[in-house]
Amino acid sequence: MRNTLFGIGRALRETGQAIDRVGMEMQGNLAFKEQLSRHRRIMPLEGLAPSVSVDCFVAPNASVIGDVTLGEKVCVWYGAVLRGDRAAISVGEGTCIGDRAVVHGAHQGPKGKQDVQIGNHVSVGEGAILHGCKVEEGSVIGAGAIIYDGSVIEKNAMISPGSVVTAGKTVPSGQVWSGVPAAYERNLSEEEIQAFKLQTTRAQELGMKHKEEHDKTEAQRQKDRDQDEFFKPEHNFYKETPF
Repeated sequence: MRNTLFGIGRALRETGQAIDRVGMEMQGNLAFKEQLSRHRRIMPLEGLAPSVSVDCFVAPNASVIGDVTLGEKVCVWYGAVLRGDRAAISVGEGTCIGDRAVVHGAHQGPKGKQDVQIGNHVSVGEGAILHGCKVEEGSVIGAGAIIYDGSVIEKNAMISPGSVVTAGKTVPSGQVWSGVPAAYERNLSEEEIQAFKLQTTRAQELGMKHKEEHDKTEAQRQKDRDQDEFFKPEHNFYKETPF
């Protein structure tokens, strides 16, 4: 029964593409071919399937692939990639993986195969790269920072934006490291640590709002449009704006 339903579902999903191909044949040389996106947010690979908590937010154009485990209320923002094809990736609860960030295990690092372990309530900034490393609870990885194989970012530490932590380094708890290569800059104050926790919490709460919107059915979206002043005829953007 399950296989039958799967087959019917697949056939229905292919119908739109089949109609598109027929239309192109009818148009002949005038046809414009557009590749329809088949992006999958959560994708198994070689028998390894991601384990994703039901209350996670994984953006529509993000990619969670292979041996990846996401804890409760993890946010994987737009364009981020978590690729567990060479080694495992685990992400603790309440952690935010920023837009366009890349998380990838190391196949042959300085200590051999290196999984990626990201603790609870960690903030990974936009465009950061985490490769075969460990990031402990409450730490902040700045936008564009790179953490290489075998490195350990201890609890409540911070890597400044654009910095590069070279392979095998350990950043002690409560310290700020900056530069290329990254080196000790100063200690974080308790006020800064608490501020980072608040920022991560707010980002996680915002992610839940994005999840709520993306999870709506078409009927719910239509209801929202009916109740929204913007979509009423007297405020119709598409009617009033010439193109």
